[in-house]
Amino acid sequence: MKNLTKKIVSVLLVVCIISAISFTLVNAAENMDAEFVSDTIPTIMVRGETYQVSITMKNIGIVNEWRKSHNVRLGTHENNVIPWTAGIMPEVGNRVELSADTDTNPVNIGDEYTFSFSVTAPATGDSVVLAAQMVQDGRAWFGPIVLRTITLTDEAETVAPTTAPTDAPIVETPGDSFSIALM
Repeated sequence: MKNLTKKIVSVLLVVCIISAISFTLVNAAENMDAEFVSDTIPTIMVRGETYQVSITMKNIGIVNEWRKSHNVRLGTHENNVIPWTAGIMPEVGNRVELSADTDTNPVNIGDEYTFSFSVTAPATGDSVVLAAQMVQDGRAWFGPIVLRTITLTDEAETVAPTTAPTDAPIVETPGDSFSIALM
């Protein structure tokens, strides 16, 4: 009887430890959050041209810092239709990693981080959507979805500068509802 009690206690202890680990992993993903700060995505692009762009996000999570080794990245959202051509990780989709130094100097809560990458405007079509969101690969997507509609043109002189666009992108927080007035 004594051995049976020890086995039951051991099994219960293992179950409690596994439950605590599972809760910690789920809870950690839920505590990840980000806020859109700015971008340098032009609103007009010449078809077939490649542009260096950036998106700056702020860590507004509850308890988690961002580190490269924690698989925290900027990724293409499912609405994205413009190819990202540099700074990507093909094995997990279009992702821009944090720099290696974030493992020793993490992006703490309240800090901002700028993700830089290249996009290539499609050769056809009138407009294209760039959609990006933060992700902790292997756990969850988090923060707002940054949506930018880009007009495509053949004329280089009509292209807006690639710094400080004049209009802000649509920033959608998953689960929130919002309306857009078209004029």
